[in-house]
Amino acid sequence: MKDNIIEICNLKKKYDGFELNIPKLYIGKGQCIGLIGENGAGKSTLIKLILQLIGKDSGEILIFGDTIVSKQTKKEISVVFDTNNYNGNLTINELNIILNRIFGRKWDEKKYFNQVMANGLPREKKIDTFSLGMKAKLNIIIAFSHNPRILILDEATSNLDPVVRIEINNIIKQYIRDTGCTVVFSSHIVNELEEIADRLLFLRKGKIALDTTPYRLRNNYRLIKIKDKKLLSDDMLAVERNEGYYLCLTDNIKDKHETEIVKQGVSTGEVLYYLAKGVL
Repeated sequence: MKDNIIEICNLKKKYDGFELNIPKLYIGKGQCIGLIGENGAGKSTLIKLILQLIGKDSGEILIFGDTIVSKQTKKEISVVFDTNNYNGNLTINELNIILNRIFGRKWDEKKYFNQVMANGLPREKKIDTFSLGMKAKLNIIIAFSHNPRILILDEATSNLDPVVRIEINNIIKQYIRDTGCTVVFSSHIVNELEEIADRLLFLRKGKIALDTTPYRLRNNYRLIKIKDKKLLSDDMLAVERNEGYYLCLTDNIKDKHETEIVKQGVSTGEVLYYLAKGVL
């Protein structure tokens, strides 16, 4: 499809005791996708497959309509992990020279130094002397400074204190507003995904268990209590067995007279919990 930046079809990757299986996934231009799932659900595996860091067993991944990620295409993608991968003996000024050579005309030196100044990062000090939060800000600034069309964040803010995490999330949100960049954001801090993402993908055991929006979570999904097992249905996302009743996560109530709404509207954290723990 013309407006899709990333297209996935019948993607499979198998390890001992785990298989990623994504029949179909389209990510459109300008979308911000939040990848959510417990450890081992397949978030990092999916990201590595998109980046061609690991090989797939079968299926197809198209980026900008092409199955092969060329050198030029790689310059259109920025990736930020939870660690700093730059030489700690370099200063911000020295790093600018190297990145200018790598990205050429795509490197925006003015944007780079403007963001460095705005975030109070010292240009002449070695990166090794930076705090964890300063290094994380630098990673984000570098990711933005060659104007990528795709930004992939894999637990990029996971080890940071709440203040720095909020500051970095504000930088990310501003960049998305300014550029319309397509973003894939994986984090175990689910409330930050709810704030930034306009679409949420919940992974469970290597499969997409739920593809929705923060708005739909708050307004369409609910926790209901059912006493009669016969009222359980396959379209319920998760069911937790309790003494004398079932607690169900659903966006569809077929018989309102036989159910009790426990909570109208749910958080990403609650969905993650019930998808991981609740079983039919």
